[in-house]
Amino acid sequence: MTSRRSFLKGAGGSMALASISPAIMAAHSPEALVSAGEDLFKLGMAGFSFVNFKLDESLAMMRKTDVHYLCIKDFHLPYASTADDIAAFHEKLKQSGVTGYAVGPIYMKTKQEIDNGFDYAKRVGVNMIVGIPNPEDLPYIDKKVKEFNFRYAIHNHGPDIQLFPNAKSVYDAVKDLDPEWAYVLIWVMTSGMAMIPLLIWKNMPNAFSIFT
Repeated sequence: MTSRRSFLKGAGGSMALASISPAIMAAHSPEALVSAGEDLFKLGMAGFSFVNFKLDESLAMMRKTDVHYLCIKDFHLPYASTADDIAAFHEKLKQSGVTGYAVGPIYMKTKQEIDNGFDYAKRVGVNMIVGIPNPEDLPYIDKKVKEFNFRYAIHNHGPDIQLFPNAKSVYDAVKDLDPEWAYVLIWVMTSGMAMIPLLIWKNMPNAFSIFT
């Protein structure tokens, strides 16, 4: 069986891991006290990776790659889903040994869209949102994070898009917000257009290390 660590290394994830201080990871990971040799990383799949595939096909690929965490996209679980729809969705994931750990990415260009996104995540039963907000709305999202006791991860598409084009732009946007922001999860586009996932820690006593 392929471990998450070996999967990351084989996929070039070691570049991302090398960019993060092991001391920081050990200090902030909720699994820091696990026994030596146990895998400290959880590898998740970005739901958007399956934009051209139905849910059953997506789960089959996750089983094949031995990945057990999925960031839920609305094309698999629409925003207007009922409680029964959501329960059936989670049951289907469970049958494949998959857990939905977050929703998104969700564009949030207005306060109403922010409210809708938090309501959706609550109904789905996850406590993390991968969002693409406007910088001026971050204080409002900060309030929502504390109100819902959620984590909010900012997603960026790379230097070809002005909104959060790189790691520094994301960090600069959140560095003065309340420490209860758990972490920022971003994609960094290299000059060769390869995708390198990074985690920026910001006073995270409850960090949960998942790459998407």
